[in-house]
Amino acid sequence: MRRAILVVLAVLSCLPALAQERPDALELYKAGKYLEAVKVCQEELAESPKNIDSYVVLGWSQLKLRRWAEALQTAENADSISPHDARLVQIMGESLYYLGRIEEALAKLEEYVRLRPAGDRIARVYWLMGECF
Repeated sequence: MRRAILVVLAVLSCLPALAQERPDALELYKAGKYLEAVKVCQEELAESPKNIDSYVVLGWSQLKLRRWAEALQTAENADSISPHDARLVQIMGESLYYLGRIEEALAKLEEYVRLRPAGDRIARVYWLMGECF
């Protein structure tokens, strides 16, 4: 009986090593691994289509990859799940700016300022707003 318990404990202690954990998309993004972050976010969204954080990291990664139209589509899709999320508004504003849709971009960037006047991306947003003029 004691031997059986030891075998079971030994097997259970090996299980975490056998299970592959998915990399953290935000950590990949922060490390500059944007393509990998996109892939992880897409996998996460396939499993959990309402995961707003996955949409945000996906959008940020698409911006870094200069995939403006994809980033805009990602943020618009997520906006239906979490309307007026400042992170999504910023992604839309920046995407619209680079797509040449300046008036729409400015409206979104101004909305970001209203939502998050001291947000993490406020310097970038003010810079983009200045570029709109």
